[in-house]
Amino acid sequence: MVAERNADAWLTMDWHRDPELTDGQFFNIGQYLADEGITIETS
Repeated sequence: MVAERNADAWLTMDWHRDPELTDGQFFNIGQYLADEGITIETS
Protein backbone atom coordinates (compact mmCIF):
# COMPACT_ATOMS: atom_id res chain seq x y z
CA MET A 1 0.00 0.00 0.00
CA VAL A 2 1.22 3.46 -0.84
CA ALA A 3 0.14 6.63 0.92
CA GLU A 4 0.84 10.02 -0.60
CA ARG A 5 0.84 13.38 1.10
CA ASN A 6 -2.32 15.40 0.41
CA ALA A 7 -4.08 12.41 -1.19
CA ASP A 8 -7.41 11.12 0.07
CA ALA A 9 -6.81 7.47 -0.82
CA TRP A 10 -4.08 4.86 -0.53
CA LEU A 11 -2.88 2.92 -3.55
CA THR A 12 -2.74 -0.86 -3.50
CA MET A 13 -0.09 -2.18 -5.88
CA ASP A 14 1.04 -5.52 -7.20
CA TRP A 15 4.19 -6.81 -5.45
CA HIS A 16 6.05 -6.93 -8.75
CA ARG A 17 5.95 -3.18 -9.38
CA ASP A 18 8.76 -0.76 -8.58
CA PRO A 19 7.35 2.03 -6.41
CA GLU A 20 9.72 4.90 -5.68
CA LEU A 21 10.42 5.07 -1.97
CA THR A 22 12.32 8.34 -1.90
CA ASP A 23 14.65 10.38 -4.11
CA GLY A 24 15.02 7.87 -6.93
CA GLN A 25 15.20 4.80 -4.66
CA PHE A 26 12.93 1.98 -5.81
CA PHE A 27 11.99 -1.30 -4.17
CA ASN A 28 10.38 -4.35 -5.77
CA ILE A 29 9.25 -6.65 -2.95
CA GLY A 30 8.33 -9.45 -5.38
CA GLN A 31 11.86 -9.49 -6.82
CA TYR A 32 13.40 -9.27 -3.35
CA LEU A 33 11.43 -12.30 -2.15
CA ALA A 34 12.35 -14.26 -5.30
CA ASP A 35 16.03 -13.39 -4.81
CA GLU A 36 15.80 -14.70 -1.24
CA GLY A 37 14.26 -17.97 -2.47
CA ILE A 38 10.84 -17.22 -0.99
CA THR A 39 7.80 -18.24 -3.02
CA ILE A 40 4.26 -17.09 -2.38
CA GLU A 41 1.39 -19.45 -3.12
CA THR A 42 -1.67 -17.90 -4.72
CA SER A 43 -5.04 -19.50 -4.91
